[in-house]
Amino acid sequence: MTTKSFYKREIEFLKLSWFLLEAKVRYYLYPEIDNISDAEYDKKERRYLSLCKQLYRLNTIQSMVGIDQTRPSVQAAINKVMNE
Repeated sequence: MTTKSFYKREIEFLKLSWFLLEAKVRYYLYPEIDNISDAEYDKKERRYLSLCKQLYRLNTIQSMVGIDQTRPSVQAAINKVMNE
């Protein structure tokens, strides 16, 4: 993997991580807010898992059951969802 492709995948990984976290926040905490379809979520999650393997990163999204509102990343996602 070249340095350029590594960074491109790293950026995609970070964007997907936040996207999936925000989708979980909408689903668990704000179901009245429109969310993505299950099929779209599953597609993005599969890509995220693939990137986890390619980049040797921990899968922190799929293992999350429910929402731990004390996590700073969850608090940031809640703020973003509420300000959309």
